[in-house]
Amino acid sequence: MMVLIELFAANLTIFFHTCVHFSKNFCIFATSTLQKTIIIYYIMNGTLIIVCIVFLIGIGLVFYKYSHRKSLHDNVEQLRKVIALTFEEAEKPVISQNRLIKGLKQHLGINEKMALKLIGKARHENLIEVEATDLKKLGKIQYKKTF
Repeated sequence: MMVLIELFAANLTIFFHTCVHFSKNFCIFATSTLQKTIIIYYIMNGTLIIVCIVFLIGIGLVFYKYSHRKSLHDNVEQLRKVIALTFEEAEKPVISQNRLIKGLKQHLGINEKMALKLIGKARHENLIEVEATDLKKLGKIQYKKTF
């Protein structure tokens, strides 16, 4: 790895040397090849540190999103409160699946796929059930609250 860095630095030394001669706005005046190589090595180290920091921030965001989704799926009490709030806003004892999805998306800040997973979790925990009386007439799935 160190050999690759040194080869890369040696190749950049030529480019750096031409930049020093052709640019008056360039503030680094290196007199020897060793000084130019050291300066390029420090620049590469700074870039590597910045890339590593950006990478770690990205990994942190992915982990946060995963843990947030996992906590939503495991927290039945929060799901119960959001479903109750959605039914209160609709002011009806029975609401359509689309209305329930919109309510979950609005209150939890999730996408439609996660909302459907949470509806399945709510059905599994007996928080809601399918209203079968209007299923054949309307052709839409409707849910009613069971708690």
